[in-house]
This record gives sequence, structure tokens and C-alpha cells, in this order.
Amino acid sequence: MPIRRAAALLLVVPTLGGAIACHAQSAANAIATMNEVQLAITLNGAAEATARKTPLAIDRFTVLKGSSYEINDKAIVFRYDVSAEVDKEALKAQAIRANCASPRLSAMFDRGIRARHVFTTPGGLLEVPVAQADCKAAKSPPIAPPPDRTRPATNEPPGTSRI
Repeated sequence: MPIRRAAALLLVVPTLGGAIACHAQSAANAIATMNEVQLAITLNGAAEATARKTPLAIDRFTVLKGSSYEINDKAIVFRYDVSAEVDKEALKAQAIRANCASPRLSAMFDRGIRARHVFTTPGGLLEVPVAQADCKAAKSPPIAPPPDRTRPATNEPPGTSRI
């Protein structure tokens, strides 16, 4: 099967939720009001709809190979093939930013659903989980670094001196 091109950012699978609703916000609202059975059926259907569109080129190194919903783990799983080595921390940060910015995925996270991105790379398997706690941490203001204590406190700007 040929690889299809997609105008998508890595880790934001726009087809997820396409089976839920056309508009992202209405999909998020629908997810928020579903009972557990409806949610499981909907997420399974969305994962299957996404999987039918694979392989899907995300960028020149990454191809989405499949997706599934694991009801027992309450996780939607995306599987990728990557032809280059990846930085796990940078990839996790990117996944959190992209997933938490998606109204559909945020609504899922609010319901206790997690996303798991599984990458097959030249160096082996790499798993990047994303959950509601990751989104909350990403929205928190960064902790300020401690003040520079290597020079005495003065009212003068750095680089000036009294002689």
C-alpha cells in the first residue's frame, strides 16, 4: 500500500475524532458528556478510522502505521515507524504540546484516557505516553531559577565596578 501524504504535525493525528464530529470543539463537548460505554465505542471507532488511513506520512522521517484503543488501559495507541534517531525528551515535549493543544485529545485526557505514541526507530522501540497530568504540568508557569549568588548584592548593574 502506498504511503499517503498528510498536512499534519507530528503526534497530532487530525483524523482521530473525525469519526466523532467535524468540529473540534463540538467533538470535545461530545466526549465530555458521553457515558463510559459510549466513550469506549467512540474511541475504538475513531482509532479504527485512523488506522484505515494508514500508512500516513507525518514528516519525511515519520510514518503513522496504525492506531488502536486499548479499553483495559484506557489508552489510545499510535504506532509509528521512524527512519532517523530521535531525542526522547524533545519528542515527549513535542507530544505534550501537540496533544494538549488538541481539543479532542484534551477532552479525552479529562476523562482519564491516555495517549501512547510507540515509535519503532533504528535504535529500537520508544514509547511516549501523554496524560492529563502532562497537560497540567505544561500549563504551569516554569519555576524561576535561583538568583545568582556568585557576586555581592549591589544596586549597580552587572559589569560595573567601583574603584
